[in-house]
Amino acid sequence: MANMQKIGGAPVDVDDPCQVLAALRLVKTKLAAGENVEEFSIKSTATQESVRFTPAKPALLEQEIQRYERLCAEKQGTRTCGRRWKFRY
Repeated sequence: MANMQKIGGAPVDVDDPCQVLAALRLVKTKLAAGENVEEFSIKSTATQESVRFTPAKPALLEQEIQRYERLCAEKQGTRTCGRRWKFRY
């Protein structure tokens, strides 16, 4: 039985790393477009304050995307070279 989870509002089988990767990339695109931005404002007679923030952590999201890229590549039988090791001859 598939282990379904909602990621970015879409149901995804979390046992399939390629589906999770696609959903995480969609979340990253929505985050870059400013779709997941919250705004709070406080108004008084003298001042007006406004705060905008996003509930996601972009660095952690990118780390998970890289992890699921590796898992998806392993599932498909392809190799990926890590970004850390670039050989120059």
